[in-house]
Amino acid sequence: MEAAGVRDGGLLIGASGGGDSMALLELCALLAPPLGLTLCAVYVDHGVRLEAALDRALVAAAAARLGVEFESITVSVGGGDEDSLRRARLSALQNLALDRGYRWIALGHTIDDQIETIVLRFLRGAGLGGLAGMRPLRGPFVRPLLGLERTDLRDFLRRRGLGWVEDASNNWSRYKRTRLRREVLPAIEKAFGSGTLRHLAAQASRWREDQDYLDAEAARLEAYCRRQGREGRPELDIASLSEAPPALRARVLHRWLGQLGYLATPDLRHVALVEGLLRSDLPGGRVDLPGLRVWCEHGRLCGERPRAGHRAARPCGAQTADDVLPPRRERVSVPRTERIS
Repeated sequence: MEAAGVRDGGLLIGASGGGDSMALLELCALLAPPLGLTLCAVYVDHGVRLEAALDRALVAAAAARLGVEFESITVSVGGGDEDSLRRARLSALQNLALDRGYRWIALGHTIDDQIETIVLRFLRGAGLGGLAGMRPLRGPFVRPLLGLERTDLRDFLRRRGLGWVEDASNNWSRYKRTRLRREVLPAIEKAFGSGTLRHLAAQASRWREDQDYLDAEAARLEAYCRRQGREGRPELDIASLSEAPPALRARVLHRWLGQLGYLATPDLRHVALVEGLLRSDLPGGRVDLPGLRVWCEHGRLCGERPRAGHRAARPCGAQTADDVLPPRRERVSVPRTERIS
């Protein structure tokens, strides 16, 4: 953590009671004094598991033993799918950190989680950014265990005589990550040898370097191509964009769709549809995406959401550094917080 600049401040620790997060809590408590960190263990209850009260009690007891402050947060999740649970959990942690003035949030992701993330994103058709995996430090989130395996952390807990819980939801077959973990990855290692997938995690750091370079170049291209359209909506100069290398053009389009308030996560297929519009010779051509219409007009690429339920687009006036950064994520409300000192 010190290498990432995490010191001399407040650190929230996402602790579910599982082996990874309990090891994270223990290790953070050991590192806190020399790094000048103030710790707070946080349990997030999604309201989907009956065992949550027992898990919360385990985390609270561990925090008390370590002399660490404890918080329990209950969040309301819509569909209960993997992505909804993850977004609700991270938003709740981020809001609590903002409210309490904590600078960082530690998450217990391991090298096993990294491999699962890379493979899942590959199967979904992610580009280089997806294959780069999770970053050790991204915004307020720090993942100090990305270089360790789950088995290493459980061995650490056993040597210290510490317990953890096994989340039954990790075996729910309706989750794609569970099916990947229990069926797909073991089949790959059985066919190609144990440890075959470890090189993905090692390669992820190089992919992140490549992604960072391309992102920086795409930001420069975006600033060059962008124009201010009607009602403050950002538009793109077609001639400048069409002449750009495909790798940069796709990144600019991906970010531009997000800035227009696209209702889905733009993937390669959606970006390809818009690129096809750029290459089309038909005047007045358009592409209809989920909740967004894109068209060409007077040498510019334009887009807007339907008038029904229209949401104002992000202003994009002068070409400043703020204009080419990803939009800030809105905060969400947290229904209930319990605090135990």
